[in-house]
Amino acid sequence: MTDVVIRTFQPSDQVETKALIEAGLKERFDPYLEGYNLDLNDLERHHLTMFIAIVDDQIAACGGLTLASETTVRITRMSTKLEFRGRGLAKLILERLIFEARDRGFSRVLLETNSDWSDAVRLYKRAGFRAFRNFFFDATLELTEFELRFKP
Repeated sequence: MTDVVIRTFQPSDQVETKALIEAGLKERFDPYLEGYNLDLNDLERHHLTMFIAIVDDQIAACGGLTLASETTVRITRMSTKLEFRGRGLAKLILERLIFEARDRGFSRVLLETNSDWSDAVRLYKRAGFRAFRNFFFDATLELTEFELRFKP
């Protein structure tokens, strides 16, 4: 595989990262409702930190951490550009986010994904997350919430 660089999101990454995330959402949701994703207009402001994977001088994957409580962070906006899927980029981003959460002293990491996104569910379980709650966003969209706890 071509060299991969994982680095912290910079304001200059905003347009390309937003486009990456929106492309993934449009691929999964018909219709794509932009009003549910207002945080995409200012990713830096809405995240404690965000990491991106650079491959061939383009942003190929991303993921961020948001604050859920004093002891808990939430992983959000995990996305990999279609042509870069299957190369382990999501795993690299996830590992970096988990490390960052632990390094910052959080004891718990949450995330959620569509229950039928088998690749994402498998990725999170392999990283040590456990599913603890299923719920419906609306009548057609079932989500699974996962958690990872760090030992003191």
